[in-house]
Amino acid sequence: MPADSPAGRVDAEDVDEPTPHSARFIRLATVDDVRVELARVYRETRSLKLAPDLGSKLTYMLVQLARVTEVVTVERRLREIEELLKQGVRHGLEQHKE
Repeated sequence: MPADSPAGRVDAEDVDEPTPHSARFIRLATVDDVRVELARVYRETRSLKLAPDLGSKLTYMLVQLARVTEVVTVERRLREIEELLKQGVRHGLEQHKE
């Protein structure tokens, strides 16, 4: 960090260019995939390999992607459950007649 920069502040010029690793295909199909990528972005931002403003933007996008992935997963599972109920599959939640 240059001597004239305030502590904790990093200028974009002082940060290395993104590594070829960041240009590779990143699997983001599950919330766990997104978690792994969030951890990578955090580590690269923390080590100043990634500019903090870019790290913040990527983090925001990844968090939004995780939320959408969660909703899509829950919707899909709910549709599957509803379809099984329509087919009359026993599920152990039937009301017991006394």
